[in-house]
Amino acid sequence: MKKNYIMRSVTAFSAFSFLGPIIQRVSLPAFLSLHREDLTLFFWPALVFASGGRADNKHDFWMSVAANVVLFALLGLLAAAVVRNLKGAVAVYACVCGLITLVEAWGSGFSLYYFSWSVLILAFLAYWMPFWILIRGLPAPVSRQAGGRLNSSL
Repeated sequence: MKKNYIMRSVTAFSAFSFLGPIIQRVSLPAFLSLHREDLTLFFWPALVFASGGRADNKHDFWMSVAANVVLFALLGLLAAAVVRNLKGAVAVYACVCGLITLVEAWGSGFSLYYFSWSVLILAFLAYWMPFWILIRGLPAPVSRQAGGRLNSSL
């Protein structure tokens, strides 16, 4: 596996980790501001390490941002280590979406009636961004020709 591919993955996921703090600090459209806490938890899972669950003072804020960057960098490293092709990327992405769905189920009391479906779909679409960057960095597939030689000109 190439070092450049790993760095691309870690960088993409680390940059994505700032989405949660941005969502919490900026004003959102009305339909999203109702679900600000859900969105923040989906994109800033390290926020639970802040005292009281909300990073109001500077120390809690920066410590939870740093923990979130480390968490997403590790996710990017894991994704780069596991993903070898498009199927692997989709499998890892599906696992991440499954975890997000479990967090939403926990937050709604495991009742489909209280699910925030629009926020969940928005989170799925947003989480595709670092995986898309990861897929674009995949090496070209290597195929065998009839003569048994490797052809990597695809």
